[in-house]
Amino acid sequence: MKKIINEINNYTPVTLEKINEWKLLKRFDTKFTFEKNKLAPLLKVLSPYYNILEINNERVFQYETLYYDTDDLSFYHHHHNKKLSRFKIRFREYTNTGLCFFEIKSKSNTGKTVKIRKKTDKIMSELSKNLNNYIDKNIPDELNIKSKDISPSLWTIFTRITLVNKVDKERLTIDLNLNFKNCKSNKKNSMKALDNLIIVELKQGRLSLESPFFKAIREKGIQPSSFSKYSIGTAMLNTKIKRNRFKKKLIAIDKINKGGVYA
Repeated sequence: MKKIINEINNYTPVTLEKINEWKLLKRFDTKFTFEKNKLAPLLKVLSPYYNILEINNERVFQYETLYYDTDDLSFYHHHHNKKLSRFKIRFREYTNTGLCFFEIKSKSNTGKTVKIRKKTDKIMSELSKNLNNYIDKNIPDELNIKSKDISPSLWTIFTRITLVNKVDKERLTIDLNLNFKNCKSNKKNSMKALDNLIIVELKQGRLSLESPFFKAIREKGIQPSSFSKYSIGTAMLNTKIKRNRFKKKLIAIDKINKGGVYA
């Protein structure tokens, strides 16, 4: 981690207010996963092209997210079964700043991500009437899922570094120290830590392969790799559910987490 901190200290800081000018609530996302020891060299290459989010002299931030799902994990299975239009419902708290949002995130059949959200005081395990109405208003009737059908499903806790392109409407989020906790189980295996895994998400207003990040990551031989924290965490901690689509991904993540070579 020391090498990573040394590299991010070389970046020019940018404020949250500046980032909020480019919220990118409607965007194209491209994800990459690789081992932690590859991050510092990558950060060094990217520093001429990106600024870094800094709040109160901090550049690494903790996030806590609580996902909701039905008892039979409908949202998880929609992703697993490659449903073209799918949803996630969650709270996300930015621990360093105390900001908290309730979010409904959808992915269209064209691959575009859309996120709507409401500011809240805190993460709630039991939803308020206002949030229940918000869900029922924004989840399509054809899914046949209502707010009364969902409950807490998975906690994720991780740290994030956010880079912002100096020129284009583009953002990079770099997630590390990822931890999962299954809300629907009290068994000993209901928690999982992925300390050696890095997840980078390139967020663009329009999809462009000319991004400095795309060029740098290709030179390092790292290919795009889909990764849903909710789906992967759920698959890891619920071994009896259908997860054959994620089997190759789970094996690769386990190899990375143990310090092996990504395949």
